[in-house]
Amino acid sequence: MSAATANPALDRPILLARDKRERRGAYRDGRLLITDLTAEEALALDGLLFTSRRSPVLPGTSLRVALSQFEAALMSCGIDPRAEYELAEEMVIDDLLADLRNAAR
Repeated sequence: MSAATANPALDRPILLARDKRERRGAYRDGRLLITDLTAEEALALDGLLFTSRRSPVLPGTSLRVALSQFEAALMSCGIDPRAEYELAEEMVIDDLLADLRNAAR
């Protein structure tokens, strides 16, 4: 696992989001579950998601957030989620649902 995010505290959330996006496909939403947040992750995610959350993101807790909400927060900061996902794993992101549909044809 590699990561190339601008903020290392977002490495794990970005990798989890990438995995979820690959499984859900380009157009389906899903929920991210980020467990046992470190202090750095909680601070970064609290800042990233501050406009869409009513309660703070705290260290040692778990965060559930819609993938679309996470990606919208990245975009509002000028970060292209797909480009970030590809940088994180240094490879092109797959749309696994589309691959399955194409294989079934």
